[in-house]
Amino acid sequence: MRILLFAFIILSFGSCSKYEEGSPSFASKRSRLINNWTMVTMTANGFDITGLKLITGVDIHSNNTFTVYGEVNGVVTSSNAIWAFDSNKTHVLVTNGDGSVDSYEIIKLEKDSMKLRIINNVGATVVHEYKTA
Repeated sequence: MRILLFAFIILSFGSCSKYEEGSPSFASKRSRLINNWTMVTMTANGFDITGLKLITGVDIHSNNTFTVYGEVNGVVTSSNAIWAFDSNKTHVLVTNGDGSVDSYEIIKLEKDSMKLRIINNVGATVVHEYKTA
C-alpha cells in the first residue's frame, strides 16, 4: 500500500509543471527567473534570427526591473524596463518605457535555462531561449 501511495505522489508531482517544457521544481518561479541570462537562440515563425543579435542577454533583478542587451548595426545597446508575473505565473509582463505592456508566455523556467514566447506587433511568433550567463 505504501509503495502504491508513493508512486501516486511521484506521478502527481511529475505532472504539475505549469510550463510546456522542463521539469517541476521546488524553487520558486521568482527565484528561477531572477538571473543573468545569455541568449541561446531566437526564432521568428521558426526561422533562426539569433545572428542578428537583437538580444544578446537579459539581467533580471529582484526589484522587478531588468536590463536587456543587444546590438543594432554592430553598436552595443541596452535598455531597462519593469517586469511582473501575471496572476497564474504563466506569463512575464514587461512594461516598456512608453507604458505599453508585452506578455511573454513562459515555455520553460529552470534555474539554468528559460524559454519564452511572444506574438509581436506584426503577428510573428518569436521564441527566446536563454541559459544562465
